[in-house]
Amino acid sequence: MKRFVPAKNFCVILASDNKINISHKFSLAFAAKPLQYFSNVFGMNMIKYSGNGFIKVKASSKVYSLAFVGAIISLLIFVRPNSWKYTQLDIPLNILTKSYGTLQTFEALYSVFIVSFANSQNYVEMFQVLQKVDWHFGISKNMLGTRRVISIGLVFLPIAQTFCTFFLRKFDIRNSVSHLTFFLTMLQGSLIIFFTINIFIKYLMLNHLLIVKTSGSIPEHKNILFKGSFMGMIFKNILREPLLIENTNKNYCWYELMQIYDKVADCTYIFNKIYSGQVYLLFSSWVICSLLVICRALSPTVKYSEVVFSDLFIYFCLNLRPIYLTKMSEMLIAERKKTLSILVSHMFHDNLDNNYKEQVETMIDLVETRKVEISANVYTVNAPVVINSCGHTISYAVIMIQYFYLYMFMK
Repeated sequence: MKRFVPAKNFCVILASDNKINISHKFSLAFAAKPLQYFSNVFGMNMIKYSGNGFIKVKASSKVYSLAFVGAIISLLIFVRPNSWKYTQLDIPLNILTKSYGTLQTFEALYSVFIVSFANSQNYVEMFQVLQKVDWHFGISKNMLGTRRVISIGLVFLPIAQTFCTFFLRKFDIRNSVSHLTFFLTMLQGSLIIFFTINIFIKYLMLNHLLIVKTSGSIPEHKNILFKGSFMGMIFKNILREPLLIENTNKNYCWYELMQIYDKVADCTYIFNKIYSGQVYLLFSSWVICSLLVICRALSPTVKYSEVVFSDLFIYFCLNLRPIYLTKMSEMLIAERKKTLSILVSHMFHDNLDNNYKEQVETMIDLVETRKVEISANVYTVNAPVVINSCGHTISYAVIMIQYFYLYMFMK
């Protein structure tokens, strides 16, 4: 019978105050400085650096975040998007344009709001837990350099995307709000990429340690099944952290491996706590954006040859986020299945004494109890759920749009 292991039995003990001292200068929080300082300019201040540590952001940062949101709302009131006007004669296109514009604006404002104002303590806990995982693995100057390069690259990513929209759309001051909201959603996407990559890398390293721990007890044909995936190999070679861990000779006991898994699960839990609402909006925006692109292609009022490149670029940028999150969630789920397979195979293919066997069983119960996956509030993000929900919505909406253009518009 499977034993239920309460999460509190393996919970990560956080500091009693909101400050943590960093024993080295190679931590993830300090590697993220470029991305942290850049996002702070736009009201997304995750943490505040204090000496050799970091603390929760001050009240002034929250006030600044609210003021930034208020400024965008004021700008939207006084400068209406130009696209809302020239689509008035086309009812389906006008409805979808306003719906998409409203949703993108709300998503951008929500992106700013959830960082400094709503989740300041959660970001502190996230960096604390990630740092504790680093303590188990041990980090070096090489890792700091790789993390800093990733942080700088994620700063330039939303800037490059926004400048491309300036070029493709032929910048108009009346569309300044749409450019700004697009930039904010892309910036939030950079923050999401930063955290998900680091969580996934921690899990890759944990599974490698489990394979090393159980080596010799699992048949060779089983070990082939536990080899890393193609995407995992790409992450290893680009980020280098797993490769550095693989070259170490440190031995880990089962209790420490349980602690590492529990902390990785805590990171996922905190990530979902911060971003689950954002992820839901992100997928909703993807659906409406798809409908808008289809409607613009069918509409007789739009000269599609003039806007096709800008539409495709924006559609690609917005759709890359849900595709990336779905793939990342699928990879985390696959790694968790691999963890269970390694542990179960170790139990069945080796003669373990009772005490050792209990430790392995406890870790199996822990992995089964604490799932590592990305959530969007109402559902777990995975390919079947996302494809089914979005596919049905888009299919019915396309039928309605075609009906309008074929029958109603012709009259």
